[in-house]
Amino acid sequence: MARGDARRDVELVEDDEDATAGAPPGDGTRPGTTAGDEPSGASHRTRRRLLVAGAALLALLVVGAVVAQSVVTSRERARMAAVAGLPGVVDPADGPMRLLRTSTDGELLMASARTPDGLLVASRETTDGAASVVAFDPADGAVAWEVELIGPGSALDVLPDGEVVRSHGACETYGTERDLLVCLADNGADVVGRGTLAQLLPTETRLVVFDARDGSVVTDLSAAAGEPLASRAMVVLADLVVLAGTGESTAQVRAVAADGSVAWQTSFPTTTTTADGSRVDLRATSDAVALLTPDALRLIDASGETRQQVALASDTRMATASGYAVAVTAQDTVVVRPDGIRRVAGTWVRLTVDDGSAPGLVLTSDERGLHAWDVDGRALWTSVPTPTGYEALLLDGRVLIGNGTALDALDAGTGEPLWHADGLLPDSGTTTDGRYVLVLAPRPGGSAPDVLVALDATDGQRSWAADLSEPVSAILPVHGVLVAYSYDVSPDGGGLVTHVLR
Repeated sequence: MARGDARRDVELVEDDEDATAGAPPGDGTRPGTTAGDEPSGASHRTRRRLLVAGAALLALLVVGAVVAQSVVTSRERARMAAVAGLPGVVDPADGPMRLLRTSTDGELLMASARTPDGLLVASRETTDGAASVVAFDPADGAVAWEVELIGPGSALDVLPDGEVVRSHGACETYGTERDLLVCLADNGADVVGRGTLAQLLPTETRLVVFDARDGSVVTDLSAAAGEPLASRAMVVLADLVVLAGTGESTAQVRAVAADGSVAWQTSFPTTTTTADGSRVDLRATSDAVALLTPDALRLIDASGETRQQVALASDTRMATASGYAVAVTAQDTVVVRPDGIRRVAGTWVRLTVDDGSAPGLVLTSDERGLHAWDVDGRALWTSVPTPTGYEALLLDGRVLIGNGTALDALDAGTGEPLWHADGLLPDSGTTTDGRYVLVLAPRPGGSAPDVLVALDATDGQRSWAADLSEPVSAILPVHGVLVAYSYDVSPDGGGLVTHVLR
C-alpha cells in the first residue's frame, strides 16, 4: 500500500506541471494577487516532491523492518526446527513460563519416552509385583492409557533382611514413524544388606510393542527375551531391540527384530562382587551399542560384532554420545569409537544438547581449564578458567557452559569467547529450545534459584524472565518438557517435588 500511495503522489505533481505549461505567459499569479502573496508553482512542486520522497522513504523503512524481522524470525524457526526432538531440548518457550502442575510422586522424572501426541510414558511397579505402562499428559497428569504387563501377586519371595529394590521397567520410542513404543518389564529384585547385594532372577519377563496413540498391543516379543537375567537393560538400535543382562558369571546381549526373531546374540565373561553383584549398563550410540560390565567396556555394532573393547576398573561410569561411548575413570576420559580408542586428559564434560554443529567434539575439564578434542583425540583448544560444572550445550557452533554465576558462550572450533552473561545459576540446570537458553537465576540481592531466565542464544541478552512461585532446586528437560524440582525436607514433607513449567 505504501508504494502505491507514493506513485499516486508523483502523478499529481506531473499533472500540475502539465497545467502550468499550458497557461498563458505572465507572472504566474492569480488575478488580484502579487508574486509575494502566493508560493510559486515551482515551490508547490518542491514541497510535494519532498512529501513524496518522505513517504517513499518511510515506506521503505517500514518494509525493511518487516523484512528484517521476518528474516530473524525465519532464522529462529530454522534453529528451533534443527534441534526439535533432540535429547535435552525442550518445547518452544515463546514467553515467560509459569509453574503449571506440582507433583510428589516422582513419575515425571521416571518417564522414559514421549509419544507423538506429547504424552509422557513411564513404568509403574507396585509392592505386590504388578507392573504396567502408563501414558499421561504432563500438563495436568491425566492418564490417557495404562496397560498391565505383569499382574499382581507375582512378587518374588525375598530374603527376610535387607532393603528390597524391585526391577524398574522402561520404554523406548520404536519404529520408523516413531509412533510405536517398545517396553520391557520383569519381576526381578535386588536385596541390599549391610555391604552385600543379592540379585534375585525374575520369573516373568515381558517385552511388548505398543501403539503410542492408544496403548494397544502391536507385537508381543516376550518369547524372544531369552532366559531370566538380572540387571536387565534395553535400547533401540535402528529397527532392533537390544537387550542385556547378567547370568552365571556372564553378560549376555541379544538383538530382537520387529517380527520377534533373534537377529544375533553374544555373551562375555564378567565378574561378580559382594557389594555390587553382577551388573551391566547398556547405552546406544548412533550406530552401535555400548556395554559396560564391572571389568570392561565394549562397543558392539548393529550386526553383533564387537568393534572395540577396553579393560576398566569396576568403579568406572559410562555415557554415550552420537557415534561414541565414554568411560570416565579416576585418571582420564576414555573415548571409544568404532575405529579406535583414545584417552584424553581431564574429566568428561557431557553435552546435554548436541546439534551436530561440531561433529566429533569431545570436552573435558581439569585444573588447567576446559579442553576440546577432535574425533582423533587431538587437542583443539583450551579455555580458562576451569568451568564449575560438567555439563555443556553445543548449539549452532557455540559451546555454552556455566562458570559459577555466569554462563559463557565459546566458539566450538576455536574456544574464543563469544558472549558472557552474569547473575545466573547455570549449575542448577541449563537447557534450550533452540532459540533461547533457559537458566535459573536469583532475585536481586538473593542467592536461591527463584527466577527462570531466557537468554538469546546468539548474543546472551536477556529476552524475558519469570519469577517462580514455588522454591525449586534445579531445572531438567524431560523428553521435551521443562521440569523444575526440589526436595521438601521438612518433617511433614514428601521428599521430591516436581513442577511442570510451560
